[in-house]
Order: sequence, then C-alpha cells, then structure tokens
Amino acid sequence: MVVYHSLPVQSFESFLQKAHQLDLAPIAYQLMQPHARLRWTKPQVVKAIAQYLAFLYLCDRYPHLQ
Repeated sequence: MVVYHSLPVQSFESFLQKAHQLDLAPIAYQLMQPHARLRWTKPQVVKAIAQYLAFLYLCDRYPHLQ
C-alpha cells in the first residue's frame, strides 16, 4: 500500500515564488538555435526545464539530503 503525504501548500507556493524569479529563457533560446551544437527542439527544452524545476523543488524541500 502506498501512502501519500499531503504537501504543505505554503512550501510549494514559496518555491513557486523563487522559481518565477529564475529567467531560463536565455538558456532555452541558446539550446534551440540552429548554430547550437545540440539544437534541441522546443519539446525537449520544455521537458528539460520541467525536470530541472522538479530537481530544484526537491533540493528546496529536502535541504538536509544535499
């Protein structure tokens, strides 16, 4: 049986405020440029940013595990 603990809303809202201060647009722009070595597609960039934000949230939520 899996038990899910509810997430404190204040904790997530606090993280969202911090995340909104990040400007990841320049990084996304560079990754999608034709002259970029990797030339990522927009879906690849969106997925990578979502994964990065999830990682940052876990770091913020569980700082003692770093």
